[in-house]
Amino acid sequence: MFCNDAPESLPRNKLHHLREQRLACVHATLRVGETRKHRKTLSPASNRGGTRRDKADRIVSTGKFVSSANDYDWLGHGVYFWEYAPLRAWQWAKQKYGSEAAVIEARIQLGFCLDLTDVRFTSALRAAYEGIREAFIQASKPLPLNRGKARFLDCLVINYLTKYILSECDTVRAPFLEGQPIFEGSNLLTQSHVQLVVKNESCIESRIRLLLKEEE
Repeated sequence: MFCNDAPESLPRNKLHHLREQRLACVHATLRVGETRKHRKTLSPASNRGGTRRDKADRIVSTGKFVSSANDYDWLGHGVYFWEYAPLRAWQWAKQKYGSEAAVIEARIQLGFCLDLTDVRFTSALRAAYEGIREAFIQASKPLPLNRGKARFLDCLVINYLTKYILSECDTVRAPFLEGQPIFEGSNLLTQSHVQLVVKNESCIESRIRLLLKEEE
């Protein structure tokens, strides 16, 4: 089951009902980051469009990114960034591409941000999930499941939410806990970070540059 299949199978009356069920607090909260600017770091590999130095050079020279559209993308489809985490970006890129690794830095205007660090967004996600689950039940099809780092279900729900219920969404932001305990008995992990996914590429400002290794 592909990440963008289920929304098309939802009945029109169900889709309309879900849009009408958006809470005012959710709608207002999405606009909190509208005028803020943030520096983000990206390993081009994170958007699954290639991480070799030549491809990074192409992104810098053209300003064009390749959006990730895998069925298992953690936060749905879009251009993936690590937020304020250049070392984590380098770790990922070097593990994947060795000496050909490259990291790009860009400034992101969050715009209409689905910020999953805010608990008020859980109601919108739950509503999207319930609508999708009902559609799959009606179609006698099994829901996709998350499998480790392959987030098939999360991808499906977020894509549906941002396309059909909160179509104004420009960016999605969420923390992820990864790695090993930093010390014995700790719940703090070595590779935890915040990911940012840009769905509206006009939010990526023109000041894009390669992050030099000495800036790690």
